[in-house]
Order: sequence, then C-alpha cells, then structure tokens
Amino acid sequence: MTALKRFEVSLYNQQVRDYERKGRVHPSFDTSWADLNFFTFECSTAEEALSQIEKKYPSRKGFVVSQIIEVKEFEFVRPTGVRV
Repeated sequence: MTALKRFEVSLYNQQVRDYERKGRVHPSFDTSWADLNFFTFECSTAEEALSQIEKKYPSRKGFVVSQIIEVKEFEFVRPTGVRV
C-alpha cells in the first residue's frame, strides 16, 4: 500500500468569472468561485488528486485547477534559545 501524501489544490470557476465580467450573477455557483479557492486532498499521487478534483469540481461545469502542490510535513525544529 502506498503512503498517502497531502496535496493543496487551488481552483476557480471560469463560468463565474465570465458572468461577473458581464455584471451578472451565475445561476448555480456563488460569486466566491470567481476567486481562487483552496482545498487539501490526501492521495497517493498528484494524478489521483486531480482525478478526485475532477469528480467533485468537473471542468465541464467551468472549474479550472490553477495549481496543485504537494504539502511536505516539516520536521520539528526547536526554537533558538530553548533548553531541554
């Protein structure tokens, strides 16, 4: 079994942007979709994350993935001057 990785995805809805540009409101999606929205997905690969995104936010409905990045876990670093 492959270990899960965490991916941060930013996406927006092009249809909502187009409606806003014309001074109208999209009939199905909130105006917040004109801006980037950020979500976290836990998957084995970035391709798997994109597959999950397409199911939940399909491109046929105007959703566009702006960026997908793997979020690395950081090692705990003791702050300077802290004694154990």
